[in-house]
Amino acid sequence: MPLMDGYEATRRIKATEKGKLTPFIALTASSFEVDWKNNAGFNFQGYIRKPFRESDLLGTIGNILGIKYIYGNETPFTREQHLNEDELAREISKLPNDLVLKMQNAVAAADLDLLINLIQNIASAHPGLSKYMSVLANDFDFDFLKKMLIKKEIR
Repeated sequence: MPLMDGYEATRRIKATEKGKLTPFIALTASSFEVDWKNNAGFNFQGYIRKPFRESDLLGTIGNILGIKYIYGNETPFTREQHLNEDELAREISKLPNDLVLKMQNAVAAADLDLLINLIQNIASAHPGLSKYMSVLANDFDFDFLKKMLIKKEIR
């Protein structure tokens, strides 16, 4: 924010009557517990470290507000429902070289948005691979994705 940081915005909101009742969740790139303790004066109701999963955010909001989510009947796709490492490598080997290179670069830069976009591009031709790679990406399993993507021999 150009005029103030998140701490100042929190101070100003908490200084209002409605703000005193408004729950706050701190979102930080810091992985140090000491930062959480140093910010105790802000009276955050939750604390999430980046990178975070959607489930982390929704779980924190649910805990703060005392709500439970009801999800549709669709069972989430998990690693256990898909390919073993060799099968995954074979499926990736079917992808165009330029796409794999772009995915490798996205993984190296930890660019989740770009990686998800690239994975979505293969959904129609490789729906199972797309779903599985999406699970890996959303789990921030960049090490495993990198390993699998470099197995493809680029010519």
